[in-house]
Amino acid sequence: MSTTVQPDEPTSAAAGGETIPAAFDRLRRQHPERVLLDDGRPHSLADLDDAATRLALRLVAADAGPGDRIAIQAPNGVAWAIAALAVLQIGATIVPVSTRYSPAEAADLIDRSGAALTLAATAFLGRDHAAELRAAGAATTVVGLDDDGRCTGLPGDDDADPASSPEVTAGLVERRGAVTPETIAFVQFTSGTTGAPKGALLRHGALVATTRSWVAATGLRTGDRYAVVAPFFHISGYKTGLLACLLAGATAYPVARFDPAELLELVATRAISVLQGPPTLYHELMARVDAEPHRDIGSLRLAVTGGTVVPPAVVERMRRVLGLDAVVTSYGITEATGVVSICRPGDPDDVVGATSGRAITGTTIEIRPLDPPEPDGRGEILVHSPHLMAGYLDDPEATEGAIDPSGRLHTGDVGYLDGTGNLVLTGRLTDLFIVGGFNAYPAEIEAVLAAHDSVAAAAVIGVPDDRLGEVGAAFVVPVSVEGIAVDEVQAFAADRLAGFKRPRTVSVVEALPLNAVGKVDKAVLRARWIEQHP
Repeated sequence: MSTTVQPDEPTSAAAGGETIPAAFDRLRRQHPERVLLDDGRPHSLADLDDAATRLALRLVAADAGPGDRIAIQAPNGVAWAIAALAVLQIGATIVPVSTRYSPAEAADLIDRSGAALTLAATAFLGRDHAAELRAAGAATTVVGLDDDGRCTGLPGDDDADPASSPEVTAGLVERRGAVTPETIAFVQFTSGTTGAPKGALLRHGALVATTRSWVAATGLRTGDRYAVVAPFFHISGYKTGLLACLLAGATAYPVARFDPAELLELVATRAISVLQGPPTLYHELMARVDAEPHRDIGSLRLAVTGGTVVPPAVVERMRRVLGLDAVVTSYGITEATGVVSICRPGDPDDVVGATSGRAITGTTIEIRPLDPPEPDGRGEILVHSPHLMAGYLDDPEATEGAIDPSGRLHTGDVGYLDGTGNLVLTGRLTDLFIVGGFNAYPAEIEAVLAAHDSVAAAAVIGVPDDRLGEVGAAFVVPVSVEGIAVDEVQAFAADRLAGFKRPRTVSVVEALPLNAVGKVDKAVLRARWIEQHP
């Protein structure tokens, strides 16, 4: 079963004929004073262009260019933006590195990527990432990057620009001209939740085209103030965050470290209008709003979320508590350059809450039935699109396993298509657990638990059981300090779920453990459960 849905955005959005530097240069010429990023100081397109060009000249003077991979390890902020724009315009490929990684983890990923040069923050949350990488023995030249995007260890000086000799300037012009829509812009390593992280090769044209589709579908617009909480080292941060702001004419307010109280302060003081993040972000923000009802957050109008089922009751609460005009859910995967399907503003809450919307322009979603087949037709989600990754870095076997000979991406996610082409997610093949021979999907169970009035967030894992093989174990976060009556939650689930799907245990926790991109870290929950049930 498959479907191709005609989205709301124009088909030209999928043309993929523009590179990131070309899009930036075109918009900089048209709107030089437009503020792309505000980290306490406004940074216009002209300002960012000047700073990025100075750094690009220094990279050229260091003989960097097309075919090179350059790692960036820095928090959300102007330094990351300047570094990225400089690297992309010389035709090199960015390797984003998490600031949460230990020095050994970061050095290992950089070494695996083959990055000869790394731009690393010298001061973030008490850490000097540049010094740590050098001490860890990373096989790369490490260049320190300060908060303003100035760096040490490259030819030239930021102020005098001695690197910009006629030969270096000509080299930059030549490198810019060599960048095409097919050029690899990023090696985006996956989260590694199902094995060692793999480096997805993402093209310029696909990044621009899918971001245009996302902008058109969400209604992000000129003048919006977008608090970008997703880290820039993740595709949702630099693509549907920073790049989306560039293409839409919005201003990005980078959030270097997520803290609900600080985010609420930012929304209130800077009149933030747009947020994007996993459901856990909104649960925590709503808890802060409940604790500080005097805060004026009337500027908020649009929230984008996804990655799991968001029950209609939660969508309604988001609208009510946060005063949102629109809540949009979406589904994406790194290997498809981040966006596969998305709801649109104006979709009713039951569509937004139960589905991840329709396919974006040029994308076909196909459902491969499970074995044995499920009665509702659910199966593995396959994606056919011109925006798929070019492959995994140095891993042809993994590439062949992910993209079949017909060009379809096997996502490993499970779901089905409703009667109007909306994608309904029900879980991951790797999360599935089997209860007495019946398949149980955590996302489906989590959606039911989260619909309870006392539950702010829920996560479910499969755990061993002597009689049934596996059963569900749930972890729930209460909406208020009054807590949750576990027996009420279990009765609520019993009324709405088949017996094999009902969690056998329900643990109340203050918060769910999250990974670097805000998704629930179920490996931590499994470790907790084992500790509690030795």
